[in-house]
Amino acid sequence: LPRVFSKSDRKNAYTTVFSNQFSGKTHFFLAPPGLGRKDLGELIKWQAQKNMNIGDGRGILKYTVTGSPTSTGKDHVIVTGIDKDVAKQALTVYKGNGFRVRYTTQLVILLWYAFKREYPDMVNRTVLLLHIEQSRTTLIVMHQGVLLTTREIAVGVEDFETALEQKVNVDNKPVTLTRQDAHKILFDFGLPRTTGGKIRPYGLSLYRASIFLRPVLERLTSEIQRSLNFFKKQYGDL
Repeated sequence: LPRVFSKSDRKNAYTTVFSNQFSGKTHFFLAPPGLGRKDLGELIKWQAQKNMNIGDGRGILKYTVTGSPTSTGKDHVIVTGIDKDVAKQALTVYKGNGFRVRYTTQLVILLWYAFKREYPDMVNRTVLLLHIEQSRTTLIVMHQGVLLTTREIAVGVEDFETALEQKVNVDNKPVTLTRQDAHKILFDFGLPRTTGGKIRPYGLSLYRASIFLRPVLERLTSEIQRSLNFFKKQYGDL
């Protein structure tokens, strides 16, 4: 942090920082409609202890409640939280470097807020968002601003890098693609939409790169399809 932000910047900057070095938790459940504040609070504490392992006052919790968009008639509750000790460790890093921390939140909420800002015309639709990280992909389904499904898929950027990290023959010459090479190729080309042409300076064709990446892509798309099938069973009327 000190190498990126000057001392004056750290006092005045208002920036958004996301780190997966410390993991918050997000939990979603259905609640009977019209619960009072006290009863809802007790239900949230119980859910946090059972499903998030941050109950008994050990966690910092925030929640939102939205009426059901479907015929179930139940309220949709999103609880986000983080263990207090973990939060303290993370915030100490920023405070120790002269930052004033104003607000913290979770990845699922960040994804939705970012989507709303970029695609305001699609806020009232049913949308599926994917966030591909180094070792995992987070999938969420939103309907008219209500979180309906969230899931973590064990496929990430490193799986695609591993697929490209290998020895290949290019024009009858051996070429070794290192992890750094694989990272650069993915950064520059992503998943090739067209397979014509070659990747400089390696000479590897986009067609061969797409062949190397196909098994990982098929794993990811298969898991996405499983999530969609589950969603259709749960919310067939959407």
